[in-house]
Amino acid sequence: MSSSSTALLIHQGGHAEQSARRALDLIQQKPEGSRSAHVLGGAAADLAMARLLADDVEGASEALTPLWDIPAEQRVTGVLVRTGQIQHFLTRPAYREAVLPRELRDRVEDFTSVAKTRQLSSRSALLQLEA
Repeated sequence: MSSSSTALLIHQGGHAEQSARRALDLIQQKPEGSRSAHVLGGAAADLAMARLLADDVEGASEALTPLWDIPAEQRVTGVLVRTGQIQHFLTRPAYREAVLPRELRDRVEDFTSVAKTRQLSSRSALLQLEA
C-alpha cells in the first residue's frame, strides 16, 4: 500500500494501480475478521485515485466499493485524507457537471461526515500534508 501511495505522489499512475491491486489481493487472502480497515481503505482509495489519473471514473467508482463498508469508527485519518483527495480531484472542471463524478463526490462527503476520526479530513489538512 505504501508503494501505491508513493507512486501517486510522483504521478506514476500505472505503478500506483499495480501496487494498490497487489495490496488488495493480499488483504483479501486474510480471514475477514483480521483484515485491516486502514489497509483495505487506503489501498482501495489509492486504486481509485490511480484510475482517476487515467481518466477512468467508472473504474475509480468500482475501486471504491470496499471502502463504503468500512464502519465509521474505523475510518482512520489516512483513509479520510485519501478520500478527500479523490473528492477534490473530482471538482476539476472536466468532472463538475458529469453525473458519476458528482455522485462519487457526494458519497465521499457522506463517508467522511459520519467518520469518528475527522481531524485531518479537511482541505486545509490536505494542503498541510502536501507542503
